[in-house]
Amino acid sequence: GGGGGSGCGGAAAATGDDGMPGAGDDASTLRKGTYDVVFSSFALHHLSPDDKAAAVAAAAAVVGATDQCGGALIVVDVFRAEAESRAEYMERYVARHMMNDWAHCLSQEQLSSVKAHVSTYDYPEPVSEYIRYAEAAGFTDVQLAADSTRGFSKFFMAQAPRRQHSS
Repeated sequence: GGGGGSGCGGAAAATGDDGMPGAGDDASTLRKGTYDVVFSSFALHHLSPDDKAAAVAAAAAVVGATDQCGGALIVVDVFRAEAESRAEYMERYVARHMMNDWAHCLSQEQLSSVKAHVSTYDYPEPVSEYIRYAEAAGFTDVQLAADSTRGFSKFFMAQAPRRQHSS
């Protein structure tokens, strides 16, 4: 499947070794410019800053914007506040949010497991870093599209520049 042929709306899902869309994909195996949208949900915060920038650049390579339809990168994830350190984020997220708001629905063992995961594997960046990654990759109209009421989860969107199809 490809990027929609003569108009917008074509859909395609790359599959990994397990057959799930996107799982285990290596961006080098995806066809350049053939997808309308690249969507990432609660995944990029696990990557280093360099790997986040590489993931955004890989998305830019496979999004197929045409004169009729601009492609897009959509990221829903957790983000640090601007100028907030990772340690400050962890204090705010783990100690104040998770331990207070999640305690009624998770056992102490489950809370400890989630806390260990977040403390070990979560490296959220401020939205400004994603804007920088996206602009460096060639995306335009890069913006924060929505923000959660608690300020952790955000919906970030970047538009691929429209390109003329060569005949």
